[in-house]
Amino acid sequence: KRSPDLKFTLLIAGKGSLEEKLKSQSTLAGMDDRIHFLGFVPVNLLPIHYAAADIFIMPTVLIEGFGLATVEALSAGLPVLGTPVGGTTEILKAIDPNLLFRHVTPQSMAEKIESYLKNPNPINALKSKCREEAVANYTWDLATDHIEEEFDLIWKNK
Repeated sequence: KRSPDLKFTLLIAGKGSLEEKLKSQSTLAGMDDRIHFLGFVPVNLLPIHYAAADIFIMPTVLIEGFGLATVEALSAGLPVLGTPVGGTTEILKAIDPNLLFRHVTPQSMAEKIESYLKNPNPINALKSKCREEAVANYTWDLATDHIEEEFDLIWKNK
């Protein structure tokens, strides 16, 4: 409705309680040619989808402790636009606060996405920084090291 001249394809991965409602809204808006629902995507196919994407959108509206999908996308060098909710805030602020939507509202998300589609260069310039942040702070080796450190502290204080 806002900018019919913008060219985009939206792929929605995953299954959830809102899937049928979103499909219906897509059809009512005449967007079925631009919005595609992939359903559950097996882990081995995620890198293919990340590599084909320009951005990853994490529209979480409820508290989420840690967004694994966010970090997976970042590790693929994919800029993530996300809501200022839970762990997403901390993860994205470390890269660039402009990756966060202003609010957890459809309007705020639409404005940021539309801004990106009209001028992707500022966010695209962050691709290497996205990957660097993920590799520096969110690998499985680092997670294992942190868990081992916590167990060591518990053991020493026993």
